[in-house]
Amino acid sequence: MKDFEIEIIKSLRSIATPALDVFFRIITFLGEQYVLIIVIAILYFLFDKKKAQEVVFAVMTTLCLNNAIKGLIKYERPFVYSQDYEPADIALSEATGYSFPSGHSQNATTLYTSLALTFKKKSLIIIAISLIILIGFSRIYLGVHYPKDVLFGIIFGLACSFFSYFVHKKIKDNFKQQILIYSIALLVFVPFLFILWSNNYQELELVRDFYISFFFSLGYICAIILEHKYVDFQTSKNLKTNLLRLLGAIGSILIIYVGLKVLFGLKIFPQEGNVFKIVFDCIRYFLVSFVGLGLYPLIFKNILFKKED
Repeated sequence: MKDFEIEIIKSLRSIATPALDVFFRIITFLGEQYVLIIVIAILYFLFDKKKAQEVVFAVMTTLCLNNAIKGLIKYERPFVYSQDYEPADIALSEATGYSFPSGHSQNATTLYTSLALTFKKKSLIIIAISLIILIGFSRIYLGVHYPKDVLFGIIFGLACSFFSYFVHKKIKDNFKQQILIYSIALLVFVPFLFILWSNNYQELELVRDFYISFFFSLGYICAIILEHKYVDFQTSKNLKTNLLRLLGAIGSILIIYVGLKVLFGLKIFPQEGNVFKIVFDCIRYFLVSFVGLGLYPLIFKNILFKKED
């Protein structure tokens, strides 16, 4: 099976050009974590917080599931298995960890399917299907995933999207039930914190994405509990107010994401080769979601998040 899939990848790489590589690298970017975070922030602060929470639940579930499976199966990348073709150089920097299932394909499928299910617009459904297919194809074309990685990534992504959609139909108006379901979903992945752990940095680095996904999700749950208890904002009728909220959220997220990356890059903190570097990455991703969706609205409660009549 592997050899057959390698032949498919080799056929695609044989027609590769620098321009096509750049095009598909742009396409594949639409399934990356940065896009997930930005779309979540836009939904949360500009459109509808409750609908955003439905999408976030699907995304946090898919991130943890994808990376838990990767860590268990430990399926090597096609360019590691075969030296008969050259993957696109511009795609290698984000082709980290194991191969099965494709994280980009699963993330994209979950995000765009959830958006289509939540907003139920025909144009959005067409865009979602197109993006899922293009992003999946891009991972094979760039030579960083087998076709089955993409296929199962899409299947798992659809499962997480529909699971979140149907669960939220029952609990969307009951915050306590929401938190209970979110907590149970995250607790399912707690054993993997120990199963996947290794004191060997090189081995732990391969499953790093599971740890940052888990703590990003934990930060999100803590954030919405804090925000609901002390702020509980609703989408404003004033577009300017919503835009200011969104800009403030993106600014807060960038400050935490970039600021802590720089801070933890100082020599006083563990660096490459030390497992504590990954621990600090977990802290950074926890704070990205906790500050951006919880602490930020609390700090600006009486400025940007005042109750409206």
